[in-house]
Amino acid sequence: MKLKNRLAAIQLEKGQVWKLEDSHIEIVAMGKSLTHYRRLAHLKQKGVPVKLERIQTVENYLKTHGATLIKNSGAN
Repeated sequence: MKLKNRLAAIQLEKGQVWKLEDSHIEIVAMGKSLTHYRRLAHLKQKGVPVKLERIQTVENYLKTHGATLIKNSGAN
């Protein structure tokens, strides 16, 4: 018997903003296997470099750190 994962699956999309305990993560762009994101100390911060990481790695990071989605991309 398989146990179902009780945590909701995280679907990353361009334009999302996720809130962590001490910072925010903004998804800038999505590719086939990589995501471009910024890690912001506060939402109005400017000049933050874009980082590149595997999609699965970012999803796992958000899930393990209890991130909450505060701004959705609005794209359907």
